[in-house]
Amino acid sequence: GGVNYFVHPRFGVQFLVGRDRLELSGQNADYHVLLNYTAKQPPDYVSRSYSFERSFTAADTSGSLSQWTFGFNGVGRWSIGQRLGAQLSGGLSYFRLGGEAQPLRYTVFHMGGHSTLFYDDYQLAFRLDRAGAFGFNLGGSLDVELRSGVSVMADARFFKGRTVKADVAITGAVNEDEVVFLEDAETIQSTLQPPTAALKPDRARIMVGIRIRR
Repeated sequence: GGVNYFVHPRFGVQFLVGRDRLELSGQNADYHVLLNYTAKQPPDYVSRSYSFERSFTAADTSGSLSQWTFGFNGVGRWSIGQRLGAQLSGGLSYFRLGGEAQPLRYTVFHMGGHSTLFYDDYQLAFRLDRAGAFGFNLGGSLDVELRSGVSVMADARFFKGRTVKADVAITGAVNEDEVVFLEDAETIQSTLQPPTAALKPDRARIMVGIRIRR
């Protein structure tokens, strides 16, 4: 939505605000593990070399992304006919993004009793911490007056901004009941040290609605 305030019959300022909820998805490649280790196992407890090799299949990740968009614009308006009007506006934009998704596969290996190798296979949930960036927007609209002060309008607008850098925070394991030696989210976060996510807020929008002039 938005609000226009005209300080002159043709020119004024405009404030825009909008919220979008977007689907988030990504393909994960399978990964292969080869571990070479030394252990002392019964019955003689003599040091020997062992190896463990296995391929793991990683499920695709899905989730949602929330984007708030704010616009602070200059706006101009013109009458094209008796009931038809046009507006052009553009200016500064601010984008605020965040989200959540799952699963992210994470495998931890442990040396158990009798120097036997065990592993826990996690399916992690994570959060994209809210972060923002500035940009700009540019657009125009056509108004058809229905009656005095009320018009139906169609608005087309383009938004472009700097890349938003969002921290990735592990929130926990989706499959806790399948994990024997459960690590907390803080420990996993410290181990993985996931990189920041690069999010592009650019988009084009077409909107149809009612404009009320007072």
